[in-house]
Amino acid sequence: MTTKMADKIVLAVFVLVGLGYLFQSYTIAQGNPGAGFGPIQFPVFLGVALIVLCAVEFISSLNRSDGDVLLNIPNGGKLALTILLTAVLFGLWWYLRSFYVVACLFFFALVMIYQTDRTLRSTAIAAITAFIFTAALYVIFGLAFSVRLS
Repeated sequence: MTTKMADKIVLAVFVLVGLGYLFQSYTIAQGNPGAGFGPIQFPVFLGVALIVLCAVEFISSLNRSDGDVLLNIPNGGKLALTILLTAVLFGLWWYLRSFYVVACLFFFALVMIYQTDRTLRSTAIAAITAFIFTAALYVIFGLAFSVRLS
């Protein structure tokens, strides 16, 4: 895949996301017609702005004369595995209804994936780090701000 093709694919994905966001925003705005421009119409404006900016970027990319080079992603497999693990995180969070346990496992898995030298000591440090990070999330969001993430 070349950089220009990847650029077009990313722009197409952003346009699709913008259209979905615009549709959701428009249905909210239709449900509250008398609310004015404030918090009801502003998401519609953001969706339109995202689509317009993507169109402008697409048009300007057609006029660029820089060379089209082969796209090289050095850690492509790890990146794909990270995206897959993120989807698993959300699925398990929904299924188990326990954010902190799933988040701790997710952080541990990410540290282990990106760690170059895996030893027993580094695995223990990764597990402790994941636990401390998850405990910090619980203290900040669960106790200090009373946000329920389960």
